Amino acid sequence: MAPTPACVFLGAKPVNNSIRLRFKTILKRPARLAGLTAAALLAGLATNRAGASDGRGEFGGDLGFLKSCYTAPAHPEESNHYLDLWNRTSLPALARANGLTNNRALFIDSHGRGGVAFLGRRFAFHPHRDAFPDEAKTPLYSARDLARTLGPAATNIHNIVVGACNVEGHLDLSELRRHFINATNIVHLPAGKLGFKPLFYAAIVNPASANTGQYAIPTLTAGGWTAYHLSKEPASGALRTSPYVATLFHPGQATPFRVQIAGRELLEPASRQP
Repeated sequence: MAPTPACVFLGAKPVNNSIRLRFKTILKRPARLAGLTAAALLAGLATNRAGASDGRGEFGGDLGFLKSCYTAPAHPEESNHYLDLWNRTSLPALARANGLTNNRALFIDSHGRGGVAFLGRRFAFHPHRDAFPDEAKTPLYSARDLARTLGPAATNIHNIVVGACNVEGHLDLSELRRHFINATNIVHLPAGKLGFKPLFYAAIVNPASANTGQYAIPTLTAGGWTAYHLSKEPASGALRTSPYVATLFHPGQATPFRVQIAGRELLEPASRQP
């Protein structure tokens, strides 16, 4: 059974629209998320209609917990929203420290899981174990659940920045745009790729020209975990990572006009013209 990736960010210092990072990425051994049984997933399907009244999302996740991970704009001159399913505060702090406060953006820091719900083709967002330690009961959330958390403000979102892994390739941009109807820039990982938090943060604060794929070099920790350290140089056994990409749409159009490496300049509408 494939292990479940998790990224642990240990520090960041914003410097001239860039970030200096030290981090490690943990690759768990047995994926306890596999303990989510088929019955649990079917129960999630049953909440599709009931969720609106019982506080449960499409896949059965507690919407109260999701709301607790949400940070709204702090002032009338701010327009950015945050769903930080890691530690609830680092993502808003990073954006604000780098002057990103009024971009009509939703920043989402979470894990991602494909193969969910009907026919196993849906994508779910879920929290890191630091935010929700009981992994046997890890809640799964859909794009609709995210929009419900924002409420009417979802219609004001033009940029969606998704940090989650996209290993199964099930992240559905059309589903995100169905619930965030004015979104024209979606930052995400290409299909088949693991997420690394330093690359996610770089996609937010660095220009696209500075964002490149790196090599994730595995080492075994004393606790029996496999830790990955990013390097620009290849090494034996290293995984080639991918930078985050931005998929850009014209308003009301289903087909993107461009896909490119993500960068902070794309959070400004003037930078997204074809």
